[in-house]
Amino acid sequence: MTADQLAWLAGVVALASTVQAALGFGASLVVVSLGALRVPIAELLPLLVPLACLGPATILGLDRAHVAWRLLLARLLPLMAPGVVVGALLAERLSDDVARRAYGILVVLLALRGLLALLRAEATDEAPGGAAPPRAGTAWLLGAGLVHGAYATGGPLLVYVVDRLRLPPRTFRATLAGVWLTLNLLLLAGFAARGRLDPATVTCSAALVPGMALGLLAGHGVHTRLDPRRLRLLVLSLLAVVGASLAA
Repeated sequence: MTADQLAWLAGVVALASTVQAALGFGASLVVVSLGALRVPIAELLPLLVPLACLGPATILGLDRAHVAWRLLLARLLPLMAPGVVVGALLAERLSDDVARRAYGILVVLLALRGLLALLRAEATDEAPGGAAPPRAGTAWLLGAGLVHGAYATGGPLLVYVVDRLRLPPRTFRATLAGVWLTLNLLLLAGFAARGRLDPATVTCSAALVPGMALGLLAGHGVHTRLDPRRLRLLVLSLLAVVGASLAA
């Protein structure tokens, strides 16, 4: 990896870490969509997944008391973890370009639907839509695991389900951090088993840690100042922007 590529990734990681700490998700989406402008995805994921474990671990260290453990252990992880394994195996056989474009379009549609519901709720001074129907929520979570296994960017589908539960902001962020840490450790184990981790990738990952630390500090400060309604607006807006970048 060249010095220019590493400098680009350092800036992207700092931005992504700020988003992750502030909203509870989005780091992998930002890094993959922006990092891929300068670095091939096949090289990007083994480099970034180790970092993607550190951010959620930091959030859990700060807010572990706010995790919705029953939701995490009884619903989210059992439905998503198998998809991660399948997605990681399929990623080596699927067309990267077609899969990313289709995924981006889906993300934009989900984000727009959520934004419209939020705006309608604000207009009538009511709470935005309730929990997703059980069957629909299950389908989204299975899909989230599959996409996360393939591209380490399963956030939009998961957030679509969890956001509709209207959790308190810190519970929302901490619970998602538990999901990302567990699933990213699975991905990391898979990369190691397939020989995609080596001293060069570990060295590059370590060089990106300072930018990530600064981003996490900045994002935590932002998070503590957000009200729940504004948090949901930022979550859905981020989904729309990143989904459009993936589709393009």
